[in-house]
Amino acid sequence: MYKKILLFLIVIILLTGCTEKTEPVNYEDKINDNSVIFYKDSIIIYHNNKFLLYMLKDTAIDINKYSNVINKIDYLLTNKIVSNDIEAVEKYRFDKNIEVNDIEIFIENKIKIVLNGNNICIYDKDISDSGNYSLCDYIYILNNEEEVYIDLNDNMKVLFYNAYSNFSNKFLEHLYTTWIDTYIINKDNLTILELKDDDYIIKEISG
Repeated sequence: MYKKILLFLIVIILLTGCTEKTEPVNYEDKINDNSVIFYKDSIIIYHNNKFLLYMLKDTAIDINKYSNVINKIDYLLTNKIVSNDIEAVEKYRFDKNIEVNDIEIFIENKIKIVLNGNNICIYDKDISDSGNYSLCDYIYILNNEEEVYIDLNDNMKVLFYNAYSNFSNKFLEHLYTTWIDTYIINKDNLTILELKDDDYIIKEISG
């Protein structure tokens, strides 16, 4: 008799657990000031209690995919068009050097973001196949082609690249002889680069 009652209670608990609704997780409270979030072909910068969303690729934008990261976009930056699909306090078309919320962003033969005294550079083959990255503290290789070759040096801190990257043997040999940390970005997760005064922290959160 007791075994039947125990079995009945276990079944009820299992059924209740399966039907329980779960609210979407919001990671906004885990993001600190001066943070750069790599997420789904875009970069989110949190600075001065404001969020800047920079769309690195001008594809169809679904705001719902950012809802578990941030509740509100304060600044939206796109390379070609200013999208009407995303609600933002301010929208910018990034086709020249710009300053937004004390964040400087330059577009020349590379994309360079200056945040809290740090140079974060983005390699994009659609802008240039070459460029001077010697003063970059952090580099993100957006386009991962085998012919990509960037001169690295020991003063650089981290090289970010996507999980599906393929690099030539020449670049890999150069990378292995340079004292620079490397970090693989999984686009299904949030990779957070948190900038400190003289240091940095990298966190990865499941998206």
